[in-house]
Parts: sequence; structure tokens; C-alpha cells
Amino acid sequence: MRIVALVLAALVVALAGLRAWRIAELHDADEVWRGLASKAVANPSNFDESLVEGLPEPARRYFLSTIEIGAPLYTVAEIQMTGEIGLGDKNAPEYGAMGAHQILAPPYGLVWKVETNKGFLRISGSDGFHGDKSWTRFWIFDVVPIVHISDDDDHARSAFGRVIAEAVFWTLLRSFHKLERAGNLLITTPLARL
Repeated sequence: MRIVALVLAALVVALAGLRAWRIAELHDADEVWRGLASKAVANPSNFDESLVEGLPEPARRYFLSTIEIGAPLYTVAEIQMTGEIGLGDKNAPEYGAMGAHQILAPPYGLVWKVETNKGFLRISGSDGFHGDKSWTRFWIFDVVPIVHISDDDDHARSAFGRVIAEAVFWTLLRSFHKLERAGNLLITTPLARL
């Protein structure tokens, strides 16, 4: 009986420690989120032809065809996503429902928070980059860590590349007033400091 009590006590302590670790990571992601949100400009400048003068002609045509003259050039975007995400492999993707929320503030960073459910299985986590910090963290039921990568130079370079690639796609395209949806991705109103 005493052994069972010790095993149960050890299990409770281990679960409490894992949960505390997860809460600390959630707090860290929220802190980075707030820091990126603070990079928003209250009154963004508007796009005009003078901004692309001197660019090679193909680049100039691209920007003039994708960004409306007078469109505000937001520096921070919040993006809501819903859809499905594969939890299996190429042959059996095993799609599950997914919801995500992202903040993108190029070149400073991004935070992507995602939750997915597949039957009883619940996976949540985040990817992030800000300054010299980058991470990928995923958990089952917010208690069991399944992916935990951080403070690795290769990961930081990859995360910065993602910030730049998504900046081209999301932040610039958000200035294109006709874009409201891209597949299952919804773009919400960009942030502004009030």
C-alpha cells in the first residue's frame, strides 16, 4: 500500500511539474506576442508609386498590380486560421480539425499558436521567433511534451526565413483591399497602436 501511495505521489509531482513547464511556455509565447503587437504603427503610411521607383521593372509591376494606390501599409498582422492538419504521414494523413492564431511583425518575428483534435487526441503548441529566441513546442493534452526545439541556430535561421516569407504573403497582401480570404485562412484587421 505504501508503494502505491509513493508511486501515485511521484506521478502527481511529475504531472504538476510538466503542467508548470507548459504554463511557463504559454506565458513566454504570450509575452513575445505582446512585444510584437507593440511594433504596430498607429497611422501607417499609404502605398504610392514613389515607393517602387527605382525598382527593376518586373518588381515594380508586381507591387503596382498587387497593392492598391493609397492602401495602408500595415507593419503587423494578426491572422486567424481554421481547417484541417495532417497528423499522420503521406500515405495516411489522418486529418484533424485545426484552429490557429498568428501574429506577424516582420522583421521582428512571429508567434503561431495552434490547437488540433483528432478523436480524443488533443495537441496544442506554438512556433515563434523574436530577436535571438525561436521555438517549436507541441504538447498532448497540455501535459505531455512531444516536440520541443528552441535556442538552436539552425532553427532560428529557419524561423527568420519563415517571418520573411510570410511577410511577403500576409502583410503585403493584407494591403490589397480585395483580399479577404485565402483558402481556409482569414485575415483579421491589422493591429494599430491607439
